[in-house]
Amino acid sequence: MSTNRIHKARERTGARLTGRQAEHLIHGLAIGYARGTMPFADDAERRAAWFQNRDYLLSLEGVERVPGVFGHTPLKPGRKPQAMLDCE
Repeated sequence: MSTNRIHKARERTGARLTGRQAEHLIHGLAIGYARGTMPFADDAERRAAWFQNRDYLLSLEGVERVPGVFGHTPLKPGRKPQAMLDCE
């Protein structure tokens, strides 16, 4: 039985991050790399996302599970996000 579903792309509003973007800023990697897709268009977009979301990403230290972010612990206690090391 077929359906007539219309798939809508997720829109990002303001400084919100997708799960893959947050993962990339925290760990420096994303699952989509294997498929040839990057979470950011270029390094300038990545840097801008880091500075817009810096406080939020740093607040994830030790948080057990963040929806949409792959991995057991998004940011282990005492560890800095990869984007912080790259951008600052």
